[in-house]
Amino acid sequence: MEFINIRNQKLNELEKRKTITLNYIKNAISFEGNYAMVEDTKKYIGYTLTKLQAQKTLEKQKEILTKKAIKEYEKNKNNFLTMIEELENCKIDDINLNINIEWVKNKTWGSNSNCEIYFFNYENSKRVFGKASGCGYDKESSAIAKALNQIKEVKALLNYNYEIALQKDNNITFRSALGYGADASGFDGGVGTNCFITIFEKCGYKMEHIASGKMFDSWIVRQIKNK
Repeated sequence: MEFINIRNQKLNELEKRKTITLNYIKNAISFEGNYAMVEDTKKYIGYTLTKLQAQKTLEKQKEILTKKAIKEYEKNKNNFLTMIEELENCKIDDINLNINIEWVKNKTWGSNSNCEIYFFNYENSKRVFGKASGCGYDKESSAIAKALNQIKEVKALLNYNYEIALQKDNNITFRSALGYGADASGFDGGVGTNCFITIFEKCGYKMEHIASGKMFDSWIVRQIKNK
């Protein structure tokens, strides 16, 4: 299935961002770090000048930054098109995920989460891994998200269902279509694993917590056959 609406949405977003950035550069009276000074307001452009480039005339600085912005736009556009074409060719039926979380004690951060996911369908299988440490956020969902985002079939599943939603309502956001905790580029970490349950369910899959212990948790994701 071609993700036509997702393609158009993303390409329009990239084009809009490029146009805004180029206008900031064009109308700048000076540049400071990643910012263009437009009248008396700092506008973020995301590109900097080297010390040598900063010594050139304002017009030359604008020329240099314009080239950087266009180059970055082309790179992002090509990367997106390559990614979305790969996802369009993925099989999204019969995705099976066995998710295992191991909690590892850490003197600084308490317990850190190590995630291993075994993915398989009727064509292939593989294992992927994700880790999360630190504090102040949900480490379980972060580790799971890092692992899930390495499975192209899972990312294709998200985009397929978002494309279906866009065909019905071209203005719908990903969150409104599938729920909080992911977007077309993959799952978000730190949001809580329950968010993933909702997203998978809206994609026709059930994520079930099947086992837990003092230092481990296990989940499975299976297709809801009668959906």
